[in-house]
Amino acid sequence: MAMALVFEHSLKERQTAAASFFEAAVNENRLHHAYLLVGGEADDKLLVARRIAQFFNCSSIALDTTAAAAAGARESQKSLPPCYLRASEPESWCQNCRWIEEGKHPQAWFRLAPGEISTGSASSTSSVVSVEQARQISQELAKTSSFKRVVVVEESGQDVFHRPAANALLKTIEEPRDPAFFFFFAPSQDQVLATIVSRCQVVPFQRDGRKTLGPLAYINQGGKDVLEKMLGHDQPVLEAVKPLRSSPFFDWSRKLTQQKGHAHVMGETEHASSVSQALQLAKTINALIDDDLAAEPILDGTILIELEIIGSTAMSNPSFSQYSRQLLSRLEETKDQLSHYVSRKAAVEAFMLEWVSLRNKVSG
Repeated sequence: MAMALVFEHSLKERQTAAASFFEAAVNENRLHHAYLLVGGEADDKLLVARRIAQFFNCSSIALDTTAAAAAGARESQKSLPPCYLRASEPESWCQNCRWIEEGKHPQAWFRLAPGEISTGSASSTSSVVSVEQARQISQELAKTSSFKRVVVVEESGQDVFHRPAANALLKTIEEPRDPAFFFFFAPSQDQVLATIVSRCQVVPFQRDGRKTLGPLAYINQGGKDVLEKMLGHDQPVLEAVKPLRSSPFFDWSRKLTQQKGHAHVMGETEHASSVSQALQLAKTINALIDDDLAAEPILDGTILIELEIIGSTAMSNPSFSQYSRQLLSRLEETKDQLSHYVSRKAAVEAFMLEWVSLRNKVSG
């Protein structure tokens, strides 16, 4: 029996585990009613949810996934990919797939996000999902529909999707009247209300490793002020990270540039000092994160300081170029650990100690 295709090849390459997980669930008719997608790229999470909505509602092959239609014609149709996989131009897609792609389908695609709230003759913009918005979604899903509905909550952290709104949606999440699937997005599980987490299957997403090459490419092209270039879109994080430039931990990097990329072997005393400096910097990073700044951009900024100091001097040296790439790779691994609910404090400390280890390998 041919397996139905749900996702394009490029998405499967970026999110191999998540795409395989969801494609198997769709083909085996065991898709859960609610998922919490953690870590990874927001665009990929949104694409997974959108493709599932399009797959179930693609009218060009009229897929019917109910138990009553589990044999016969349905099996022959499963080998046909939906229209969004058969044509690259949305203009040639069926109306349902086009509407879902545009976020305009009135019955198959719902997005729950902060927005405008009307109170009588006045209106205001809210930074949280309102109780009224959650109730409206529940009311829509209570209506009978021939469509398979998908609800996306792109910001599921409790600072945006707070308890009153979540409570207004809990019963609908547990027992949707007709086939409906919820997709909640968050950097990590611990940012989401426990009442939501308990009703979801948690699926981790990978970050696009190709993005980590951005700072190196910028430096190799002669770019300066790496922090401002890479974090300029997030001023609170940029202002929080800038003072870290003066940390003693980066004395190793400053010496490296003075020696034109030739590091010396660390002695025991210097190694012990580096470990102490690393743990102190880890403490500072954790304090910044405790001040309601996200862990990932703070860690990104810390690495960018290293790359900014080392600059093109070390980038032209194969050993230090490799060191930089290994450091970026270890950063991505740490981010994945954080999305898998590892203790943030322990993960940051472990990352800083491994950073010292990478320096030792280069110096040795």
